[in-house]
Amino acid sequence: MQVLPTLLCALLMLLTRLLNACHHFPGFVYEGARLDEAAKTIEIDVRPRRKFDSGRQTHARAALEMLRNHTGLSRDVFEIVERSLG
Repeated sequence: MQVLPTLLCALLMLLTRLLNACHHFPGFVYEGARLDEAAKTIEIDVRPRRKFDSGRQTHARAALEMLRNHTGLSRDVFEIVERSLG
């Protein structure tokens, strides 16, 4: 029956999503999980967070600068943009 493996797969995907959202590990991302029934453990893969290459950095900076110059920007958003631009 395929229901149990499908349910298990969905639960493991949910686990990695919850870990990424709630248990931040600076510089890394929880990527995958698998159940080791023999050891009665859940193994979770961790990988380094991807860095932006120079092209993406330039694009992101241009978008942030465009936002900063937008009239009617809320104070909170302006503060986030300013902090991001450094």
